[in-house]
Amino acid sequence: MAGRLAGIPVVWHIREPVEDKRMTRQRRWVRWLSNRIVVLTRQQASYFAAPEKTERVFNGVDLSRFRRKIGRSDAKLSLDYAASDYLFIQIGSIEHNKGQSRAVKALAQLLPDFPNCRLLIVGGVTEQEELRTIEMLTAANPTLKAAVRLHGETANVGPLIWAADCLLLPSLRESFPRTIMEAMAAGTPVVASSVGAVEDMVQNGITGVLIPPNDIPELVTAMRSMLLASPVEAEKMDAACEKTAARLFGIDGHVATIASIYDKLLMNQRR
Repeated sequence: MAGRLAGIPVVWHIREPVEDKRMTRQRRWVRWLSNRIVVLTRQQASYFAAPEKTERVFNGVDLSRFRRKIGRSDAKLSLDYAASDYLFIQIGSIEHNKGQSRAVKALAQLLPDFPNCRLLIVGGVTEQEELRTIEMLTAANPTLKAAVRLHGETANVGPLIWAADCLLLPSLRESFPRTIMEAMAAGTPVVASSVGAVEDMVQNGITGVLIPPNDIPELVTAMRSMLLASPVEAEKMDAACEKTAARLFGIDGHVATIASIYDKLLMNQRR
């Protein structure tokens, strides 16, 4: 508000999913006060219903940090997995929205047919109830307990992603998940709920598999399809992930697009 009163352009970057309660409170103010609204998803653009002000810009990451520096088998061995294990990884705060317990339930259904599949859960605990559900599920099933590992938080997810065969993100809601960008930069395909911008980030059947949110049977089916992929199919998907990440998620492209938005506003202000 101070910016508008002073005649200074206001740019509002929207990161939260539109389902976030804060968005309901802020929607009117964002539309009224901003000169530009920078969004990540089509849902956000539609939510603010101000096309003359809205710019959709994908987030970016430093791709070089996540590009694979060691082979997948060596990365697995460095984490005390067998090279022959099929490793699913899930990265994010442990909470109901992210759905670590849904991933554990899906894994339990797959283990009888795929005894070498594993799940590595990376992230801090946000909701104790989600953690208790995971602990309850694994305590009742020794085989499942041996297949699930809680890693905790880390500042360096790269070596963990390099070991993974597939990233899981069975979230109920998302905006523009950073973990998908990081995984695809490493050539790791994704199984994720088609929420937020995920359906624009992941090409179904090419860089991963999209599933409906909160649908464990579909999650099982998607994970099974990844497990059954031939080496040639898996390598093709890995390569497609790296190519897509380079095209869509580079930090340099993101910065250039954001800078151009600010440059245009400042140029218009000087006129």
